[in-house]
Amino acid sequence: MLKRDATIDSIRGVAILLVILHHVNVQVIQGSTDPFLNIANHIFKPLITGGWVAVDLFFVLSGFLISGLLFKEYKSKGNIDFSRFFIRRSFKIYPGFFVFLVISLITSVVIYHFFGGERPYFKGYMYDALFLHNYLGGVYITTWSLDVEEAFYILLPIFFIAAISLKKLQRSTLVTTYLLLVLIGIIGRITANINIPKYNFLSHYAQTHFRLDALFFGVILSYFYHYDKSLLMNTLIRYSHFIMALCILILLPNFIFIRDNNWVSVVMLAINPLALGLLLILAIEYKPLFLEKCSWLNFLGVNSYAIYLWHPFINDLLIRNLIPGRSPQRFIIYLLTYLLISVIAGATATKYIEKPILYFRDKHFRRKTNPTINL
Repeated sequence: MLKRDATIDSIRGVAILLVILHHVNVQVIQGSTDPFLNIANHIFKPLITGGWVAVDLFFVLSGFLISGLLFKEYKSKGNIDFSRFFIRRSFKIYPGFFVFLVISLITSVVIYHFFGGERPYFKGYMYDALFLHNYLGGVYITTWSLDVEEAFYILLPIFFIAAISLKKLQRSTLVTTYLLLVLIGIIGRITANINIPKYNFLSHYAQTHFRLDALFFGVILSYFYHYDKSLLMNTLIRYSHFIMALCILILLPNFIFIRDNNWVSVVMLAINPLALGLLLILAIEYKPLFLEKCSWLNFLGVNSYAIYLWHPFINDLLIRNLIPGRSPQRFIIYLLTYLLISVIAGATATKYIEKPILYFRDKHFRRKTNPTINL
């Protein structure tokens, strides 16, 4: 295995922590007169309102890292090996994902058969398995983002190969493509708001053509990072304090206004990746100590993919079987159980599924370039 970048893993850790906290169930404590639960509700409210921006952070980071591999391969070899790229991505994504789907489906069937309750949504599992959740619906609230990433993993190397063959893999092509994707996303979300006035998660938020601009902004940053790093970093460093303040100011409304607000669903989805991407590059370059040396954030980041897969399944089981009532004790038990089991399940899946598969991949399908972080 290649040496991992601690800062990037800690950034992943921040993102997965936001996602987990975003999905904490506080509905049963809303309006409670208990002082503790009232405080808990106010603490979690901004995270539940805006924690979803962490998915945009994952998108930008993925675009940055994946395109970085392709840029390095192109600079080193003069071309892109699509089949090798896709095989390596498949070893990273598919095993853990399909094991998760099978185990969660079997568990749901067993619970339904012996304890009753809601019948397993078999069609949803099929849509998830075919990466169609973000258009047709699915079982778990997070798998839609894997559909977006899967499309990106296919489209990006095709884009690179086409641009290389036309001798157009250059800044102007990338910027034009990014602006086109932004426009497609904005027009698509406006159209969805007009045709479906009542907010719908899939129709207004999750569809692939709405979200590719976030991943492709990572590609833009990666291009500058690999081909014109001095210009990128000199600009960012010169105005770093202003840029950080501006990015935080841009991101704040996400934690104040709910996602079905038209401004958030149409405009913020377009500008969030810009703010997150600039903060990402500054963090990678400066390597702040709280990211570089924070072992627990690093641990969460290393296991972030598996935690992302397993936490909604665990949360759903707890909500059904350990519903947090209107008492501090029950809410604390639910919260700690949810966080602890999600991390344990993710770390276990990483150790016994992801790492052995990646070891096999790196042994039999070696990377053609030498990146600084294992992907």
